[in-house]
Amino acid sequence: MKQMKSKGIFTEEELYKFCLGEVCGIAVEVESGYNSDWADFADEDLESIYNKLSNAEQVAFDKQLKKAALKFKHNFDNLSQNIESEEDYMELQEEKNRLMYEIANQLSDFLIA
Repeated sequence: MKQMKSKGIFTEEELYKFCLGEVCGIAVEVESGYNSDWADFADEDLESIYNKLSNAEQVAFDKQLKKAALKFKHNFDNLSQNIESEEDYMELQEEKNRLMYEIANQLSDFLIA
């Protein structure tokens, strides 16, 4: 059976938000045992775009998203929360942008070209 290739429908920023939500879901599940995922942390706009995917595309996306979230969880956990200056803030933004591009690369099948 040929694997279905999805048309890209998410922006880099949306993929980053999905991955961040999935990382939060993984953390909640580990800490509480409650089954959680990105949907518990997503806004309605993200969910609406996700719902445009077919069931097969959703399954494929969820599988790739879980892999990406597990890969990047350590990076998210290590983002500096100590912002004392504009320079600290700019460094945090640069790191978030770097992560966003790496995540988008991991989920490139779903990235708008």
